[in-house]
Amino acid sequence: MHTYIHTYIYTYIHTYIHTYIHTYIHTYIHTYIHTYIHTYIHKYVRTDGRTDGQTDRQTRTLACTHAHAHTRAHTHAYIHTFVQELFNYHMAFQYKEVKLQLLEQY
Repeated sequence: MHTYIHTYIYTYIHTYIHTYIHTYIHTYIHTYIHTYIHTYIHKYVRTDGRTDGQTDRQTRTLACTHAHAHTRAHTHAYIHTFVQELFNYHMAFQYKEVKLQLLEQY
């Protein structure tokens, strides 16, 4: 039973990381970066207020910094949530494992 639980945990977590997080990074963040930064830099932003699709170096730097901060904040929040959930799952499995060991003893 002990081996089964550990195998289940590793399989589940491994699958979860490779599908959910990988998908999240490639879809949400990739899309967010391409849409937000591209739109923000190449269409709307100019230090003189014009919107003709041209940008200068200072504006590009500010736009990249701004978009990067947003992306980093979203990613950090998501990873923090994931780690917390992972910890909760781990504690739940640990509790079940201890309970099973006690049941096996008596």
